[in-house]
Amino acid sequence: MYRIGGISIVLVTVLLSACNTTRYLGPDEIFLEDNKIELKTDQQIKKKGNFKYELSTLYKQKPNSNFLFVPREWYYYKLQDTLDQSKFTKGFKRWRMRQFGEEPVIYDPAKTESTERAMEYFLQHKGYFLAKVQSFHEYTDRENKKVSISYEVKPNQQYLIDTVEFISRDSQIQVLLRSSQNATLLKREARWMPANMTRKPAE
Repeated sequence: MYRIGGISIVLVTVLLSACNTTRYLGPDEIFLEDNKIELKTDQQIKKKGNFKYELSTLYKQKPNSNFLFVPREWYYYKLQDTLDQSKFTKGFKRWRMRQFGEEPVIYDPAKTESTERAMEYFLQHKGYFLAKVQSFHEYTDRENKKVSISYEVKPNQQYLIDTVEFISRDSQIQVLLRSSQNATLLKREARWMPANMTRKPAE
C-alpha cells in the first residue's frame, strides 16, 4: 500500500511539473495548444467528417502530442542538459529524447495565415469558389502562454458541371469529337474549376 501511495505521489509531482512548461518560454513565445475547425454552412456536405479531416491535413502548425498525459515538449526541455554526464547517460538521454520528446511548437501567426490560404485553395479546387476561411485565437491559460486556434470555414455554394457539349464547325472534326466524347474527364455533376479562379496553395 505504501509503495502504491509513493508511486502516486511521484506521478502527481511529474504531472504538475509537466503542466508548467510555460516557464521555459521566452517573453514573446506562446505554445500552440490546439487547432479546431468550425464548419459554417447551410449547404448539405456529404461525409462531413471526412471533409473536416481533409481540411485538418492542411494545418501548417500542429500542437505537441502527449505521452502518458505529459506534453512531449516537457521531455524535450528536461532532456536538453547533457553537460557533465557520462557517455552512457548522454546516450540514454538521446534515446529518451527520440522516444518521448518533441521540439516545442511555438505559435506562429504567419503559419496560421498560410493555413487559411491553403484551406481556401483546397475548397476552390472542390468547386467552392466563394469559400472563406478565417481564424480566431483564444488563450487557454491565465498567463496567456497557450493558445487555441479555431478556423471558421464557410464553403458557400459548390459549383458543378451541368452540361458538356462538343461542337465544331468542321464536320470532320465533329465526327472525331463525337467518337471520343465518352473519354472526356468533364462529366456532368463533376466539380468545375475555371483557370482564372485558381490560386497557388500556400507553402
